[in-house]
Amino acid sequence: MKSNNVTNTAEREAALTHELSPLIAKLYELDPAKASDDSIAIIKTLQAAK
Repeated sequence: MKSNNVTNTAEREAALTHELSPLIAKLYELDPAKASDDSIAIIKTLQAAK
C-alpha cells in the first residue's frame, strides 16, 4: 500500500509541475528577480500540502 501512496504522490507532483511550469516560466519572463522568490514560495506551498 505504501508503494501505491508513493506512486500517487509522484503522479500528483508530476501533474502539478506540468501545470505550474508555464506559470513559473511566465513569472520569470515578467520579472526574473521576483519570479525566483515566487517559485520558492510555490514549491514550499506544494511541499507543505503533501
